[in-house]
Amino acid sequence: MINLDEKHLNIVKNILGKHLPDSEIWVFGSRVTNRCKKYSDLDLLIRRAQMVDQKMVFRLMDAFEESELPIKVDVIAWSEIDSDFQKIVSQRYEVLEY
Repeated sequence: MINLDEKHLNIVKNILGKHLPDSEIWVFGSRVTNRCKKYSDLDLLIRRAQMVDQKMVFRLMDAFEESELPIKVDVIAWSEIDSDFQKIVSQRYEVLEY
């Protein structure tokens, strides 16, 4: 379960739908482990067959920063992280349907 209220989760989904309509998004970190606090950040990982363009990631992060979200959203791409971190993320995540 993703620990984020419905209003804020809908904002996240709308932004992702606009900027990454063809990608799978994993939520990982404290928001899926029940160790989050009210203002814990939201960790998102982009999983897609095509290489993720860094400009796309920056536009996405800008959209989150300009939104009404009261929390920070961190975005990384699967292809950009090392295999050790991939293993850690793969142990506990939720796919975000949007």
